Amino acid sequence: MKTKIIKLRNGSLEVILCGAIHIGTQNYFNQLNAIANECDIVLFEGVSATTLDKFKLFYIKLGKLIGLSVQNRIGYENNKKWINSDMNYEIFKHYMKKNIVEEINVDDIDEDITNYDEKDMKFVRWIILFLIKNMRFISMFIKENHILVRLRNYKVLVDVTKQFETHNKIAIVYGDGHLNHLIRNFKKLNFMIIEKSYLDSLK
Repeated sequence: MKTKIIKLRNGSLEVILCGAIHIGTQNYFNQLNAIANECDIVLFEGVSATTLDKFKLFYIKLGKLIGLSVQNRIGYENNKKWINSDMNYEIFKHYMKKNIVEEINVDDIDEDITNYDEKDMKFVRWIILFLIKNMRFISMFIKENHILVRLRNYKVLVDVTKQFETHNKIAIVYGDGHLNHLIRNFKKLNFMIIEKSYLDSLK
């Protein structure tokens, strides 16, 4: 799957929207982080709560299963330049119709894997990679104006405004599915797209 890199400008103010996917090659994440790190400040997604630890573990195990890396902030956790810009999970879950996070059992993944033979494993890897490669098509069936997408995006817009008080160039690393809504809102704030490119998450 290819994710977007969109550069917008309004006078001396510049925003680079870095669309991301949670699982990809290490080379992909290295490129993504390098682009973002060229800016004065980086705002990144990540609903914060210890209850999401097993959700992160789920991604890690899924990544190992198909031989890919998982998006992380290793090296940036204590970097003041990288700032979490997302909702708190305790607020987030009030808007969820179904709390899928608390239903995930990461232990079952290990048990399932041990029961698969090599032929089954190849099929599982193929299915997961197929879904990742076709994520953009699948996301067309998810409403872009979903309340959770909008609320998280508005949080980013507020945080960007605060950062522009002291910085001129800001990167936003967020799920690729958030970008279209963010672009429309930045255009309403007189930002114009000056550059567009893509990164391949599987290369």
